[in-house]
Amino acid sequence: MTMKWTDITITGVIILQKHLIFFDSNPIIANNHSLNTGHVKRFISNSNKIAISTVTIDEVVRNFRNNEQKQIEKLKDLISDCSRYGIDVSFTQTKNIEDSLSQELKELSVEVLETSLADVNFILEKAMNLKKPFKQKSGKETGGFKDALIWNTWMMHAKEVHNNYDFLIFVTHDGDFIDQNLSVLAPDLMEDVKRYGIPTEK
Repeated sequence: MTMKWTDITITGVIILQKHLIFFDSNPIIANNHSLNTGHVKRFISNSNKIAISTVTIDEVVRNFRNNEQKQIEKLKDLISDCSRYGIDVSFTQTKNIEDSLSQELKELSVEVLETSLADVNFILEKAMNLKKPFKQKSGKETGGFKDALIWNTWMMHAKEVHNNYDFLIFVTHDGDFIDQNLSVLAPDLMEDVKRYGIPTEK
């Protein structure tokens, strides 16, 4: 399994193989809240598939809205300063992030995974035992529910469809999913892969 998009090389060999690519929110946010890259388009054009959790989509939208609001506040301050000198400044919001993302997902034939796929008991078990992607400090949980929901949704989907693909690729920049020293899946998550009967060589 591959964790980082930058690790993927488009070659003649890969083109002949089928990949299922799960995207976390942070790589999309880092790409200006968009999936629209040359790498992605080349993969999709070669019969590969992207899957994204609805939680991931919500996180991307929330991040965009939060940053949008910060920029609006900065502009309001600038407009106020300019008005003191008789300078008229205005701005127009030109991007609707929900519409933009929806159009991209449609164009790329992305499979959107609903949270109803998730196994709540499995997530609860991980929380009780402080297993990744849950965070913990001094033996107490300090967050990670959304990551656990995203991860389990991926697992439930991968369990059903992995036989249709040569490789499963998880694209994330989140340290809660990976072993920082080895840049591979964290041991707790590799246990999940095995538990769901997904071949680790994929």
